[in-house]
Amino acid sequence: MVSAITILCGPPCSGKTTYAREHAVAGDVVLDYDELMAELSGMPLYYQPFSLRGEAERVFQERAAAMRQGWIIRSAPRKEQRGYLRELYHARSLVLIVPAAICIARLELTGRPADVKLRQREYVYEWHRQYTPSTSPEERMEVSLEVRR
Repeated sequence: MVSAITILCGPPCSGKTTYAREHAVAGDVVLDYDELMAELSGMPLYYQPFSLRGEAERVFQERAAAMRQGWIIRSAPRKEQRGYLRELYHARSLVLIVPAAICIARLELTGRPADVKLRQREYVYEWHRQYTPSTSPEERMEVSLEVRR
């Protein structure tokens, strides 16, 4: 049986949220950590107050555990992380493989403030340093080389 939940992973600016919204079907929930942080903090998207991270993670996990179908968006560069998430949520995983240079080019096209861009640029490179591929049949990859918003 194919899982109704997909753990969608990839570096910042790989298009995870866009991909989930474009592929969602009726009844799908799209659970995005960045959007949750904005909801909890009342701050603009991509500002992530350190003081709220524990609370945000708790709420994120509660919402994910309650899901029956949809998309759980996490960066999860390491195969062990993705395997744990697949098992925890009885899900499959999809990794968006987007070269760092493409992610950075996409980041530069956003209207995000300079301090956010600087932090996210560092996250892009860190994701690529940590990435490990998986041979699990419950995981697939998609490669994107398109520079788009």
